[in-house]
Amino acid sequence: MTKPNHNWPRFWVPLGTALPFDGSGFFSDPEDKHAHYFYTGYQPKLIQQLTGFPVAILLGEPGIGKSTALKEEFNRLKASNEACLYRELNQYHSDNRLISDIFESKELRTWLQGHHPLTLLLDSLDECSLTIPNVARILTNHLESLPKNRLSLRLTCRTADWPTHLTEKLRDLWLKKRTILIP
Repeated sequence: MTKPNHNWPRFWVPLGTALPFDGSGFFSDPEDKHAHYFYTGYQPKLIQQLTGFPVAILLGEPGIGKSTALKEEFNRLKASNEACLYRELNQYHSDNRLISDIFESKELRTWLQGHHPLTLLLDSLDECSLTIPNVARILTNHLESLPKNRLSLRLTCRTADWPTHLTEKLRDLWLKKRTILIP
């Protein structure tokens, strides 16, 4: 039986941001004409609005649509003929296969030989860490050698399973090569 896709917009906010709720306990609609009164200091964004951020980590509880949003973003990028590489990390049970399938892939090798940007979309870090406990270290070790000035990363994980050290490691990797700020 397939899961229903309700095609609801999914909004993303900076980590640690308090979300405003209305009097009935519902999330205040970011698309409402009065939303600027509810959201101070940030505006919730759809995944396709995150293109200005080289790294976006999509955290959330199970079943809220992280994987759906990432897959939709992959389809959008593909339809726009943008270079992208999508992988479901929960499919890997060995680090060798993960490394080979991502970092030695045809898509990545082609990108390395060119001068165009690439978006790397990696789904389910939390599930992969059950079979490959050091997956975060493997990813950062391999990301380190890639040209971050033309690489964007989109990564999903359950909030409770996010390795907090990975936030700083990814920030350090991108800031080494670029002079932009990652919120």
